[in-house]
Amino acid sequence: MKQILIILMMIPFIGNSQCMTLDGKNANCPTLQDSIVIYENAVKIREFFDNNRIYVKTSSRKIINDDDKRQIFNTIKDARISFVKIRNEKLSGDLSNPNKKNNANADINFSDYYHRINQFMFYQRELENQIINKEIPVPIYDCRICPVLVEEYKCMDSTSLYFGDIVNIPLYIPVIIKPVSLLTKSEMQIRKEILKNEYGIDVSFDPKIEELGVSRGLPVYCMNGLGSGSIVGFMKNGRFSKIKKEEYKQYLVRKDEQHLLENDEQFKNWLKIRYGSYCDILK
Repeated sequence: MKQILIILMMIPFIGNSQCMTLDGKNANCPTLQDSIVIYENAVKIREFFDNNRIYVKTSSRKIINDDDKRQIFNTIKDARISFVKIRNEKLSGDLSNPNKKNNANADINFSDYYHRINQFMFYQRELENQIINKEIPVPIYDCRICPVLVEEYKCMDSTSLYFGDIVNIPLYIPVIIKPVSLLTKSEMQIRKEILKNEYGIDVSFDPKIEELGVSRGLPVYCMNGLGSGSIVGFMKNGRFSKIKKEEYKQYLVRKDEQHLLENDEQFKNWLKIRYGSYCDILK
């Protein structure tokens, strides 16, 4: 687990250096963009379960040691085999059998259950796959980056099409998968505490790590009241450069900060409050 987490922290700097897949094969290390894809997907899944009241979390287990890491990807592969087997049985079996969770209205094709993106990355839905809730965002996995926990949820709403559905799903924690060069100071602290308290890994961040991660200067963040924030520009030698619209996705700029960046007058006032006459504003 420590090796995988170290890889995650090095993503902005490693380029095409060599890493290993979880089954021990040599591979190019994940790029910054690979990590951003996994991060954005992890955020979507977390938001779904945090905001969906019909599902209740029933269990959670951490993926810590090497055996856990190898096993979870074997389990993911086994789930694909199970998906095909269950559907073949349903085609030839008695669909009226009340003991089978085979509601045709809550089912999908294999191409919607699993899809390979490239050599290392793929989409795949939940492990327990007799009933599939199509509203749940499809997880994206990278065989070079191990999920950190497996959570189980159960649909408790008796009026729902998915009543009784059990969702068993390996997950990445967004603040752990987010590239280090894009973390705010508060997110770095949260990440450090999770790794230390939950996984026994003591991580210290280089205070200049953000400067190393970008060549344009030190990132300038706009923060919200929850300790999170987005990069809105860079400061170098007292000169400020603003994030461009086409860079929003690259730097994970949230909607609130996008609106601020696109309102020049409001943004200039924000910069003046923060920096006074220290920098050349918007030059």
